[in-house]
Amino acid sequence: MVNVEVAGALPKVKMVKIMPEDELLFDGSHVEEFIDAYEFAAGLSGASEYDKARQIILFIPHKSDARLILETLDGFESKDWPRLKAAMLSYWGRSKVPHVQEVNDSALIASVKDTNKALPTMEAQPCPEDVPASPRDSVTVEEVAKMFKQCEERLLKKYAVASASTSTSAIHRPSICYYCHLRGHGTARCHPLQRDKANHLVKQTGQNYLLPTGALIPFDPSRPIRRV
Repeated sequence: MVNVEVAGALPKVKMVKIMPEDELLFDGSHVEEFIDAYEFAAGLSGASEYDKARQIILFIPHKSDARLILETLDGFESKDWPRLKAAMLSYWGRSKVPHVQEVNDSALIASVKDTNKALPTMEAQPCPEDVPASPRDSVTVEEVAKMFKQCEERLLKKYAVASASTSTSAIHRPSICYYCHLRGHGTARCHPLQRDKANHLVKQTGQNYLLPTGALIPFDPSRPIRRV
């Protein structure tokens, strides 16, 4: 029997397991030190660029915020290590920039007041400083959608103004996801949202989110939407 090789077929390359000497885990801090140790261990193991991009998630605790964020970064899906490494350094390489997970009522009010002072002519109707609590039945879908859009635009514009005044070098500030309150992605790329929708825990209609019963979830910037 004659073995016929298909023209243009690529040889299969066996993946090399990366074996660090010490326990190596990444929790979202000291990203430069982690990448140096990870690449050193990969070099000792003879791992390729693809191996590093493929196995990086094994060195991040399961169900951690860092793991969820990593899955949204550039280069993760394509297993492109140079791009993924650059995205990790861009996101976690800012030790002085806090990663806000939740915002309480006082912090939200202070943020709105600062935005009104910095941008007095941004819109004809400023975002209200003190929003009285209203019963769920009295809030219409249109009011919730309008409030959501106005507050989201103000927060994004505030971060853009702060970024322009920090230094001459551009600093990438990821957007905030209002469904899970993680940074680095919007609701369109939110993995918890996609998972909850697949499990029929929440329904989405445009910018509005509904419970399985069809009840509208009121928008409150002080907490993630998924917490209702």
